[in-house]
Amino acid sequence: MNEGLRDELLRRMEEEQRLRSEWVEKSDDPQFAEHVTEIDSQNTARLEEIIEGQGFPGVSVADVDGLQALFLLIQHSPNLEF
Repeated sequence: MNEGLRDELLRRMEEEQRLRSEWVEKSDDPQFAEHVTEIDSQNTARLEEIIEGQGFPGVSVADVDGLQALFLLIQHSPNLEF
């Protein structure tokens, strides 16, 4: 298992989930919405790097929770093709 990758995926997921929780209270703030979209774009760019560099990481690489984080980050990607 790649602990560094797993930790990165979990950290990215926790951050974007924290932002989405705040977004509920700031739904009228277009700047906050832009910030969330920017974080999602950064996460997408990083996931593209990971997948291009080593292929799609499975459970043996990122463990179950890391893989769940990966899927959540993909789900929130602004890049619909991704």
